[in-house]
Amino acid sequence: MKICSPFPRICLAACALITTLLTSPELQADDHATASSQAVEKESQVKAPELPGLKINLEEWCLDIEARTCLKEGMLELVACTKGTKEHESIVAVEAAARDIHAALLLLGAEAGRPAHSKSIGNSGTMWVPVPPSGGKVDVFLVFKDEKFGKSFEKPISEFMVNEDGEIFPTHTFLFAGSELISDKEGGVPQYLADRSGNVMSITTFGDEVLCLPDIQSHDNAALNWNIAGSKLPEIGTQVTLRLRPQTEPGESQSLTSGKASTPPTPTEKPTDPAPIKVFILAGQSNMQGQGVVSMDHPQYYNGGKGNLEWSMKHSASAKTMKHLKDEHGNWIAREDVQITYKSKDKHRKGNLTIGYTGYGGSSHMGPELQFGHVVGDFFEEPVLLIKTAWGGKSLYVDFRPPSSGGQVGPYYTKMIEEIHSALDGLGQIPYKLAGFIWMQGWNDMVTKRAIPEYADNLVHLAKAIRKEFNAPQLPFIVGELGNGGPVKGPGNMADFRKAQREGTARIENAAFVETTAFARPKELSPNVTHGHHWFGNAESYFLIGDALAKAAIELIVK
Repeated sequence: MKICSPFPRICLAACALITTLLTSPELQADDHATASSQAVEKESQVKAPELPGLKINLEEWCLDIEARTCLKEGMLELVACTKGTKEHESIVAVEAAARDIHAALLLLGAEAGRPAHSKSIGNSGTMWVPVPPSGGKVDVFLVFKDEKFGKSFEKPISEFMVNEDGEIFPTHTFLFAGSELISDKEGGVPQYLADRSGNVMSITTFGDEVLCLPDIQSHDNAALNWNIAGSKLPEIGTQVTLRLRPQTEPGESQSLTSGKASTPPTPTEKPTDPAPIKVFILAGQSNMQGQGVVSMDHPQYYNGGKGNLEWSMKHSASAKTMKHLKDEHGNWIAREDVQITYKSKDKHRKGNLTIGYTGYGGSSHMGPELQFGHVVGDFFEEPVLLIKTAWGGKSLYVDFRPPSSGGQVGPYYTKMIEEIHSALDGLGQIPYKLAGFIWMQGWNDMVTKRAIPEYADNLVHLAKAIRKEFNAPQLPFIVGELGNGGPVKGPGNMADFRKAQREGTARIENAAFVETTAFARPKELSPNVTHGHHWFGNAESYFLIGDALAKAAIELIVK
């Protein structure tokens, strides 16, 4: 077997694609000259060729490959293999030929390199050194439909690979190594090696894959630390799309005939304006401000740290689902795609979503906004802005009283409106869309006997006023239950108030009531053992509240 490694990479892809075109029903002719001229004519029109099992998407400048899931548990050596080869160690099996994937990537401007290989030193041929792979960078995603939401999601492929600690794979960017051409005999027709092996995209080094990771990755079982995150994937055999997005610009594609750059047509329907930012308003009193302790662990004042965020990420029932809050170096993640703005005590803080956006300043506390932002940020392709506006010890009966409730308009209703407008004005010419109003409030109304009978009506008036103020008649309106202390066992203010919350929400169109009592944690496992009105400062409680509020908002939005 002869490996034709000196064969120019551009010719490799051109040969692969032209071979496919010459044998396709569209371009069959009496002789190869006629077929070649038809191929050239097609290329000159810069029309993406139709290749089995894949689609060259010029508008999105990506390659969509038909695939099926083939694994739900076990260790991984591959992201993708060809059908009928290595499904036992791969996330998906693709329908397309490996050589066609190579050719299509080249058309999108990706630069083919070379897989890992060995190089001799000196003239003796007895000393060899490993050479790491090379090639242009390609971002890899998996696209499939979530039946719960009835919507297709594009997720980085890294989300479907985890280690024993539940940490996700560190990258979704691979190198376009480009496999190798081989020939079994002198003068034989070269064949594309990845089509024989089935190695389309690897996380361990085979030396013949189309796409791979940088450097040389061991096959040692001890080094195979990455398992498939099967719970995040649909059932085995489900049709999905493996999406490859080269880190190139439209216009960098390679010509099939000359190898020179050719410019694809500008899609007439491709939007030039940025997608509107998704804006969520997070409003309420102290539990929306955020009372979850992050790391303070004084044995007397914070119960030795039990129930704070650091502790919860190691010991709580939600520990595995909190892994994304920190990076591989143990630093708190700050999401650039989710921005947050919050005014507290005349100080205005805004920036990337992370811990510390509470009334305390610094990074000592967190609230529902933290996980809320992660959930909506993962769901939406567009950037997200969270406008947080909250004050402790305020009632809807007096402080947040909306105009249509009658009587004096609450001063904190007015301040809330002003803060929202100020944050929106700060966007300048950037387009935005209000995506949801999240209301987490109620303690002061619950402890005020005369406020409870009015609460349902006041909640309806609040939704009406917010929607009118911002000209958003169908703005999703999400109400978080006052679930402090967990379920109640008998009649009383708390039972009456929760009933009023639920009934008021039911009267509001396009609204959702989010139950939270299940998120209460015992004071013995919480940092603030005397603060029942603040969920005892338990970080897991605030994390779960934010998670539930976000999912309820998404369900309303996708309906």
